[in-house]
Amino acid sequence: MLQTAIGYRAFTEGISKLKQVTGRDHHAVQHYIIGVIAGRVPRQFLIMICALLDFRYLAQAPCFTDHSLGNVEKALQEFHDNKDAIVWAGAQKDSWTIPKLELLQSVVPSIRLSGALMQWSADVTEHAHIQEIKIPAHAGNNQNYYSQIARYLDRSEKCFWFDLATYLHSQGSQVDWGEEDEDEVFEQVDGHESYPEDPSVADHMAAFRPASNYFAMADALRRGSISMAGTKPYGTFSTTTTTFHLASKPSLRLSLDEAAEMFKIPDLHQALMEYLHRLENGTPYVVSGTRTNHCVLPFDCIQIWYKVCMQQMQYYNSKVPNGPQTLRALPPSTSCPHGLYDAVVINAEPQSEWLRCGLNGMSSTM
Repeated sequence: MLQTAIGYRAFTEGISKLKQVTGRDHHAVQHYIIGVIAGRVPRQFLIMICALLDFRYLAQAPCFTDHSLGNVEKALQEFHDNKDAIVWAGAQKDSWTIPKLELLQSVVPSIRLSGALMQWSADVTEHAHIQEIKIPAHAGNNQNYYSQIARYLDRSEKCFWFDLATYLHSQGSQVDWGEEDEDEVFEQVDGHESYPEDPSVADHMAAFRPASNYFAMADALRRGSISMAGTKPYGTFSTTTTTFHLASKPSLRLSLDEAAEMFKIPDLHQALMEYLHRLENGTPYVVSGTRTNHCVLPFDCIQIWYKVCMQQMQYYNSKVPNGPQTLRALPPSTSCPHGLYDAVVINAEPQSEWLRCGLNGMSSTM
């Protein structure tokens, strides 16, 4: 069983009997369900689960074309082609009269008639219920809910307007209007042309903190736009699809022998030598495979990070990054004899198409 993944909710008693859970909890389960069952269920079972996840993700696209709708139908058909694996595994009786599964048949026709499904999302109203009811209720003493909630909201509104007024006052005092005629300023406002130094409250009133963009940071480091003298190699670097971000200081500095013993990686020397050899020749690095037994590395110590932040672009918009995800790998200890590792599925070859290629070669964890 995997340990609790950072940023996701885990259920110690399983997920088969979940009730009264939100879509965010289902979203969290979808992130790690494949890593939990991979290697423990038949391949057809795994393909069926993956097809159902593909259907759910594809159906959440903000816009559709005939090609993308065809992919949604293809994913649903793949689920039905492989769903017998659930019956063979004993996880479901030979009956598929399930209303939610029958409802999936109407997803594509509904999109063609009414547009993208995400425009009907209830996230905004659900969030409003949390902000206006749940949080004020938790701030009280479990008595006189209505009056205490009303008082909480009233005082919160007063604090907000006070903060906004002080923010505008501080920003307005920094604007130098110069000798410009007052009538000309009003003409610019009426023409919807904002003054270059006009104070804006957009950032002050933002409800959510913007996510870090490690792609932009890695690109700036590569171009030299950010001065980071004496910090090479940089802790933020990217490939065409993924960005990795490390803390400024490593968690450990060990010799290769100590690291191989601590993390139970007997072929660590050979793996590093193979990586350096492929890096020098410009060939893609293969995660799995046979390694040479005799090698002499140009170094004998390495730096180890227990945590690494990874970021990828959104599936529906390749120019907008997703929020970063944290992965960790802790060595075995007295409290955790087997260590703590976040599961990561990596393509063994550049041309691999997981999941249809199967989990071949050496499994890899972070």
